Amino acid sequence: MQFLNPEKGIILKKDKDYLQLTIQSDISNNKMKFSTIINKISDADFINYSHNIKNIYFNDIIPNYDFKKIKKIRFVSVEKDEFGEYELTQFNNETFVIYQYEFKEDTNKMELIECDEYSKYFYADFGGNKKIIITFGDFNSFIIPTKNKLHLLGNNSFENYKILKQTKLTNKHIWLTTNRIYNKQAFKIDTLKNKKVQLKNIYDEVLIKDIYDSININSIIYCYRKNNVDLYNLTLNKLYKKRINAAHAYRGNIQILQNNKLKWINWNGEELKKPSFFQGYGIPESIIQVKPSELKINKSDNTHYLIDKNFYNYHTQIVQKDSISLINANDINTFYFINNSSLNRIINRNLKTDEINLLSPKGLMYFRYDVVYYKKNNGLLGFNFIEKFINPNFKNEEFDLFQELQSIEFKEPFYKLEKNNLFMFYPLQNNFKYKSLDEFQYNFARFELPNGKKGWLSLDGKEYLDK
Repeated sequence: MQFLNPEKGIILKKDKDYLQLTIQSDISNNKMKFSTIINKISDADFINYSHNIKNIYFNDIIPNYDFKKIKKIRFVSVEKDEFGEYELTQFNNETFVIYQYEFKEDTNKMELIECDEYSKYFYADFGGNKKIIITFGDFNSFIIPTKNKLHLLGNNSFENYKILKQTKLTNKHIWLTTNRIYNKQAFKIDTLKNKKVQLKNIYDEVLIKDIYDSININSIIYCYRKNNVDLYNLTLNKLYKKRINAAHAYRGNIQILQNNKLKWINWNGEELKKPSFFQGYGIPESIIQVKPSELKINKSDNTHYLIDKNFYNYHTQIVQKDSISLINANDINTFYFINNSSLNRIINRNLKTDEINLLSPKGLMYFRYDVVYYKKNNGLLGFNFIEKFINPNFKNEEFDLFQELQSIEFKEPFYKLEKNNLFMFYPLQNNFKYKSLDEFQYNFARFELPNGKKGWLSLDGKEYLDK
């Protein structure tokens, strides 16, 4: 190696030729592949590049540098640009991240606003135990230990920087970074001879030394052993020392079930008296400049009619009123839309998009899988798709269970149904089994069985009986 240039990277000389070395990487099928590209550069360009006072030469690099020290420092940009200032730090053993800070007048200080970029890294060994770090991904940088100081080259946001002592990453740091860097392909779950599993990376290196019955990789890593779960964030730090029965992460907080009680911890594992949620990310929906469909069901002369007060006719491009008479409704006194039917797609969230919309023979647009409930002439309730009362060929035996009901409530994200004095959540469950069933407290709902046993029901349908 001749030198490292801030703009052109590694410059080599072979015989009489000057060369630029570029190293590329790609993650595929849980494996990391590296490739090198060598381009010849002219003598004139070499001379031009060699005049850069920020170049680092081979003799400048110190051998046997302890790269563990980098975890204890951070690079902070000195010159603030229009977007604020930046900080580069090592997030975990495989990733460097750049955080962006912005000055807030209300607090009169710089505050973290986002994880701006992230990159994986590798060590390049130039011989004589002289190694440097090269990052690849969102940004390419070189971290080079020299006799005088640790150098950061190649990143425009850090043309001028200072090196400060690393401070503990906050809950916000970890949450913002996780939203940015989470990639399931970066992990491997290795099954051992005893059928237990262990978490490794794409280099087949062990990330968590403990062995578990199963591991679920997500923004929080869930490691299960017997009836308990250990939690790790993407810094691979274990979050809670005591035994946890169950856990669910939600917007920078984790709700845990521990000793029959619900508790909250943050993504640093610190127990919270009250969670403080971060704003979730969302994709804006396209806007259609027409009035929203407004469905209602009226009854006239013992016949029920589905009416769309704001039906938009795409042929005439006119908003009009349209209606269609309902069938299979002779024993029904009154129809009700649940929450204006706006959340009813939870029941058929796996349907293909082209199965959802249906145009009636008259042209009225409705959602065939909107849910209605109805009060029968005998005073009991029923629960079904609106399609049952429009399409004579519609069949859905699943809803046969949900007739002669005592009560129906929409308890987000499920329907709470009562029959024969027993309760269930639909579509989470398919049988009535609880003597009492409370609303979900974010991820868990309290229940009592007919035999008097109590416990917690999770959002994924698992029961955790009190011990």
